[in-house]
Amino acid sequence: MSTQKISHVSASQFKTFSLCQRKWYIEKCTDAPRPEPSAAMLLGSAVHELLEEHVRDGAEIDGDTKAGRIARTAIEYIPGGELQVELELRMESIDPPLIGFIDLYDTMDSSCPMVIDYKTTSSWDWAKTEQQLTTDPQMIAYGQYALEQHPEADAVVVAHIQLKTRGAPESRLVSVELTRDHVHSEWQNS
Repeated sequence: MSTQKISHVSASQFKTFSLCQRKWYIEKCTDAPRPEPSAAMLLGSAVHELLEEHVRDGAEIDGDTKAGRIARTAIEYIPGGELQVELELRMESIDPPLIGFIDLYDTMDSSCPMVIDYKTTSSWDWAKTEQQLTTDPQMIAYGQYALEQHPEADAVVVAHIQLKTRGAPESRLVSVELTRDHVHSEWQNS
């Protein structure tokens, strides 16, 4: 197994590193074979793509597919107004730089921007709670980015639109407003 030079990390890799440095090292720094995506990962990607196309292009979501039936349940939780979809973020202030994509970025209220991530799950038992969002490394990174973009903001809302993939499709919004001080403290401790 050889090691590789790291040019950047993604928000999900940042999260993996904070949870298990060994797993991150094997996945990011070595040429160890990667497993094929699971059926759950493929379904999650399909749901995510449908929601992205719906918000960005106004595309109708086909309810005849499993991914479509799941995605349709989330529409009510998507804020109205001008949203940035799949906003690329670059945080060069860390080494290696963090590069990622925020699923939905709402800056209608520049005093409190909102970052939203879609999350599919087979059961609500695995979904993040409001309390868990307050320390989730991925959402803290997104919150830090939003606050860097809006120096006038005292807070940021971080949110998951959670979509259940087993049983009857359903979705829910889990969100929490984080102060600038809280985000800064969590970011420094990451």
